[in-house]
Amino acid sequence: YQAPNSARSFQHPLANAKPVPAPRPNQMRPSATFNGNPTAQQGPPAGCMVCKLCKQSVPIAQIKEHSKACILQHRAAKSMVDGYGGQQAQSTDLITIKKQSQQDQKKQEEEEKRKQEEELRKQQELQQQEEKRKQEEEQRRQEEQKRQEEEQRRQEEEQRKQE
Repeated sequence: YQAPNSARSFQHPLANAKPVPAPRPNQMRPSATFNGNPTAQQGPPAGCMVCKLCKQSVPIAQIKEHSKACILQHRAAKSMVDGYGGQQAQSTDLITIKKQSQQDQKKQEEEEKRKQEEELRKQQELQQQEEKRKQEEEQRRQEEQKRQEEEQRRQEEEQRKQE
């Protein structure tokens, strides 16, 4: 038995398919816009994300708190705009929101700086206490050594007297 010609020459449609190339790594960060200068930094600074409401770069560690504050401010501004019902109010509120978010960011930075200084001060105090404790221990050891030497001298003198 011989198969018909069509059966012998059958070829699967994917037999000669080219392999799909591996995806190239994205050279730019998400939400980046290319400004034509390949050496310039594209997108937010390293370790930062862009807030969708205020368009500011926020450190990743602080994005949750910033988002909460930003959303509350956005809602407050929106309710004020709805209350006034005018474009003037909206633009003023958005400027106020941006200024307020910048002030909040400055406050957060100052708070972090203050915490770091306080932590550094505590570490210095602990080091001073540790050094003081070591000095006191050294002084005690020296005094104990002097006592032992005096005790030895007394014993030697007593032995001499007995002889």
